[in-house]
Amino acid sequence: MKKLLSILIFVIAISQSAYAVEEPLTASFLISEENIQPGETFEFRMILENTGTNGITNIQYEVVGGPDLSGFPSGVTLLGGVATGSSVSHNIPVAVSGDASSGKHTLSFLIKYQLNSLDQTLVVSFDFDVGSNVLFRISDVTYEGGLLEPGQTSKTYVTLSNVGGDSAKDILATFSSSNTEVKSVLEGGTDFISSISSFQSGVLEFILEVESGTEAKVYDSEIELTYKDSKGNEYTEKLSLGLPVKGVPNLEVLNTELDNEDFKVEIENLGTAKAKAISVKLIQNGDLMGVKIDNELKPDKLSTLRFKNFRGGTGQLELHYLDDENQEYDETVYVEVPGRGTPLNTLTVLLLLLVAAETVYIYRKKKGKSRLPFTSSKKKA
Repeated sequence: MKKLLSILIFVIAISQSAYAVEEPLTASFLISEENIQPGETFEFRMILENTGTNGITNIQYEVVGGPDLSGFPSGVTLLGGVATGSSVSHNIPVAVSGDASSGKHTLSFLIKYQLNSLDQTLVVSFDFDVGSNVLFRISDVTYEGGLLEPGQTSKTYVTLSNVGGDSAKDILATFSSSNTEVKSVLEGGTDFISSISSFQSGVLEFILEVESGTEAKVYDSEIELTYKDSKGNEYTEKLSLGLPVKGVPNLEVLNTELDNEDFKVEIENLGTAKAKAISVKLIQNGDLMGVKIDNELKPDKLSTLRFKNFRGGTGQLELHYLDDENQEYDETVYVEVPGRGTPLNTLTVLLLLLVAAETVYIYRKKKGKSRLPFTSSKKKA
């Protein structure tokens, strides 16, 4: 569907006078209309300019249009004269019949005037396009499971509304995007609707994939429509579509270690949106050893958590957090928990004392002393 927006069509008039040697009169046409539809009445301006060196007098014109056009003046219209270097303009209404065919329509003008008292004749034509009376608009867009997410493939539903006065049939819609981050999946980039009547809607379904790590923003795309109106005329047009990609938080455990008397855990947000209401639980052998809370963590930021209560061995970190839409995320990470120094028990102390006593005994025996240093001595009478 061609849209005529301030289209200035210049037609250089050709003088057909057998006596004139100059062609001083030029005609141009100005139309300002977004989209001329069947059944519509619009107005355009004819501008006649004198580019010669002599004045022009007694200008008159007649308009001839096709069977689908009416409303313009019938017969001869007088405009008067125009001085050298000046111009004269006239607004002309045109009514397009309701059953007019789409495409190019032509108005012809027979212009007569006098130059140096000699009659001159100028014949020019003005072409304009009439579009289909089908007028499509995107009235709604919804997404399976919420907004599009990085790393996900989901269905996108586009509501296509016909706000024109004619019905459309054999509607083929093709999705395309110049952004490689958002693309259709195989046949999921096309859809077909048999017909949409005037002031009715239909739903297009596309299967779209968003690459992992895609930045959270709105991505430009378009839908190309090919269809026929009720008269069987074929049209092609494109509609713009903005696709918002949702940011997704992704918390990862980067490192765990023993730091002084604490079990230190470092986590980073590797996603494209902030995580909030973060809780991290340390569980060992089914026992909850501790819970740490963090308000939020923005993308590419680190957070350090410290657990006071733990024991050496294995354990698991249970991460729970929300995104901006309060969608919940849960992760479980299995970790090695290093042991820390523990006090010596009684048995260990006794064993160490026994080893020490034996060491001293062996040493004294080698020196000729048989008694241990802590044994009692007896004197003979």
